[in-house]
Amino acid sequence: MKIFTPINSYSDLKNELDYVKHNPYTFLNNLFVDYTLWENAFDEGRILIYKTNNALWILKRNNGFCDLFYSCSDLEGFKHDLVIILDDLDQPTIVTTFYKELIDEVKEFEYITTNFKIYSTFNRMSNSNFDSIKEHIPNNQIKQANYEDIPQIQCLFNKVFDKYDDKIPDNNLLKHYIKNEYVRVIRNDDKVIACLIATIKGATSQFQYITINDEYQNRGYGSIMMKEYLYDIYKDYVKRSLLWVKSNNTSAIKYYSKHGFKNEGLHKTIMIYGV
Repeated sequence: MKIFTPINSYSDLKNELDYVKHNPYTFLNNLFVDYTLWENAFDEGRILIYKTNNALWILKRNNGFCDLFYSCSDLEGFKHDLVIILDDLDQPTIVTTFYKELIDEVKEFEYITTNFKIYSTFNRMSNSNFDSIKEHIPNNQIKQANYEDIPQIQCLFNKVFDKYDDKIPDNNLLKHYIKNEYVRVIRNDDKVIACLIATIKGATSQFQYITINDEYQNRGYGSIMMKEYLYDIYKDYVKRSLLWVKSNNTSAIKYYSKHGFKNEGLHKTIMIYGV
């Protein structure tokens, strides 16, 4: 890596993130601020930064690939920087964009068309109607996860999710979720057979993951956990739940629709370089 450099301290990184949060560049931005997640990655030495007059680029190294985050003032600057950045990358790299117009324009930019491919697209769904679960009776099969569950949760996720577009959480992130967010499991004896993870920020919950062990599929565990999750956030005065689902995953879209989620018409696209 030549143009990306380590940042000196977490306080320096936080200052950069604060600037983006409070004074975001006006045109393009996929840099969303969750300080705990960034701090964990910084502590592990996985954060590199590249700053220009018009943009901030942050590279977060993962297990065998990188995530590329940006906050940029204009499309031409984005294209100019990206040409330089792609020449500097040495691992498969993910760029997530929420701008359809950016995707369309970037496709016309031959350098990017040649080097990037669209890996997957997602639809956003939301649920703000909790009437159906107000009388829900809590299920005693569902328990708060603990740190001892992490290896089994990680094993479940690795079997089901795609590391590029589903962003499989590592051990430190799972610890953060268990300590600070909403993580529920169902156990059969000491075996974790199902897990659901969500985050709660104010009046909004972001539904992150749900997975069921293959041996226990089609037994209703997913619906049990979803109803419990919606009931729990309703009790905590959450006004809506959001989730992202792959656009071509019709069975998942049908499942979430059954539980009151509706398509919002918002999309994100995962673009990948080097695979």
